[in-house]
Amino acid sequence: MLTLIKDNVESFLVALVMSMNILRFMLNIYDTNLLLYAIYVITAIVLLFKYNIGNVLRFSVKIRNIYYLNVAILFFAFVTLPLTFSMDTISTLVKFIVSTVIAGLCISIPIKKIKIVLYLIVFINLAYSVLLLLYPDRSDAYMQGDANYLNVTLTIGCALTICLAYFLYTYIIKNSLFGMAVSLSLSVFYFLILMRFAARGVLLFPPVIVLFLTTLFFKYHKLKTTIFIIILAIGLLFVFNYFMQNASDYVTGRFLRMFEDTEDESRVYVWKKSIGMIFDQYWFVLGGGINAFRENFDFYPHNIFIQYFGELGFLGIFSLIYCVVYVVKEIKSLVLYISRHQESITFICCFAGLLYYFLTFNKSFSIYDACPLQIMFVLTISTVYQLKNNEN
Repeated sequence: MLTLIKDNVESFLVALVMSMNILRFMLNIYDTNLLLYAIYVITAIVLLFKYNIGNVLRFSVKIRNIYYLNVAILFFAFVTLPLTFSMDTISTLVKFIVSTVIAGLCISIPIKKIKIVLYLIVFINLAYSVLLLLYPDRSDAYMQGDANYLNVTLTIGCALTICLAYFLYTYIIKNSLFGMAVSLSLSVFYFLILMRFAARGVLLFPPVIVLFLTTLFFKYHKLKTTIFIIILAIGLLFVFNYFMQNASDYVTGRFLRMFEDTEDESRVYVWKKSIGMIFDQYWFVLGGGINAFRENFDFYPHNIFIQYFGELGFLGIFSLIYCVVYVVKEIKSLVLYISRHQESITFICCFAGLLYYFLTFNKSFSIYDACPLQIMFVLTISTVYQLKNNEN
């Protein structure tokens, strides 16, 4: 047992960093404090000593370019620090640097250990969900305190997305009854847990992602895929009806209000306001500097594209678009050969997790809290790189 833990310690640490909310809940920690920073640093040190990222960088020009762009962004953040200098900005910058470093070091994790990371994310969030059930008063106090309700449920939504993607793969490609039964059972459990909270994107995005993934699988088994789409559509109607009848009024109220065009609820309103501030302040030239929205206007844009453009200028938005285009191209080419790879299920689950965080961080959250998104991005491109390398 000790040998097993020792051999997979980096997988556990990465999964723990991505599921940090369980520690926040258990220890009543609302923000990143010294204990959580210590876990980040330990994770970075373990990854640094166990793997040599140079092996990957030497063989992949595009991945190397992504590294250079991230280094340039971190350098820019240092240079522009005087523009928004405060203790909060320094803390934000430290968090951003540590998150970027951890994500970058994840590029060398072998694909079999990436699979373990995914399993551990599901297991850790299973334990976390049980705690939320056992201590409802504490979870309610946590949500009504300084913690955002999305912070409480973000990683559970990721676990739900991974389980749904796993179910889809085992149903269409792998034909595993055991995998289907376990992943579906966990998906139902996570959904019931999420019904207690007002996390709208956490409930909306997983089925949307699964529906998108079915289009990738259509060429492999048209009949199975069609049946799944029909069942999914009918199931979503029942799920929505069950949700509206059984969730609390507070939860359903927030869910319905997201369609209202108000300052408090409409993301379109926030995005337009943020873009207006970018041009009013001339941030579109070089960027307003790290944490500029918080320091100047006491809010953030709830969209990583707008925030990268506003605070990190053309360098930030170019690097983000470069990453998105790279992932789209690589995944498009890999999907054509997905049935050939034994570890394709790892790629599908990573890709589903990446889509989940990408959509969530373009609806809510700041780029400086995007460590899970950064890690899932790197795990996805690492999986693609390793699968293609094995193919060749």
